[in-house]
Amino acid sequence: MAPNRERVRKLKVGRTTLWWCGLAAALILLAVAVTTVWVGLPPRVVLMTSGAPGSDYEALAERYRNILKRSGVELRLLPSGAVWRTCSA
Repeated sequence: MAPNRERVRKLKVGRTTLWWCGLAAALILLAVAVTTVWVGLPPRVVLMTSGAPGSDYEALAERYRNILKRSGVELRLLPSGAVWRTCSA
């Protein structure tokens, strides 16, 4: 009967170890979820000023818009005036 008791004792140690590993995994998942909520997710809408309408800067901004759209990010373009107006502020 002694060998059978030894097997039962080893089984209890195995269950206890498994329980602690499950608890540790749950705590790690909880920490990741809390960190994600606390820090926040990256924005899905980005505002960018482009150049004057019809300029090369506006064309480049449109290219960025198409590239970011593939990743699910909306790029809102705000046309700006002349360079000297932007720099004088």
